[in-house]
Formats: sequence, structure tokens, C-alpha cells
Amino acid sequence: MISLSTYTSLAPVRHCSPYGSDASALSDNFVVQPADVVFVSALQCDRVLLDCSFSGVGSLKELIAAVGRAIGNATGLVTLHFRNRDRGCSLRRAVRYRPSAPLFASA
Repeated sequence: MISLSTYTSLAPVRHCSPYGSDASALSDNFVVQPADVVFVSALQCDRVLLDCSFSGVGSLKELIAAVGRAIGNATGLVTLHFRNRDRGCSLRRAVRYRPSAPLFASA
């Protein structure tokens, strides 16, 4: 399991979707619905970790978790670039991936 932290501004999020509350607003201009195809590039220290597309995700949290599963054991700061093909918008985020601590550590 991978725990994650995102670094974003504390500015309020405006919901800009013409589809009402069914869409998740991820930023001022980035909206995703489960039917959308989102292309994701993940870079770490100028090295491409992932370059693929996802569909069936309805929130930024789900999308970041799916990327974390796809990049496997990569830890540290990863720059993610999301592009929603169906809505014509994009978003760039820095995410710190780190392995989660086991529930019970053995001594």
C-alpha cells in the first residue's frame, strides 16, 4: 500500500462543470468523470516513470492512487501531468509517494 501527500495551493476550488454535482472539480479548469479518458505522465528527476491513459476514475484522489499502483515501488517526489482528452483540459501536480508503514512491525 502506498500513502501519498499532495502539494496544492490553499485557494478555493471553483466547480466549473456544466454537468452539475456529478463531476469532480480537480482544479479551476480540470474536471473528470468516470467516462473520460485521462492521459497521465509521471516524471521523477527527469525520468519518465509512467506514460499511459486511465478511464473509469471519478476524482483526483482515485487518479493519484491508480498512478501510484501503476508506478510500483517508486518513492519520493513525482511530477504528474494529467490531460483530459474528452474535456480538453490539463493539470500538473507534484505528489510525494512513500511506502506506508506496516500495521504491526516485527522486532
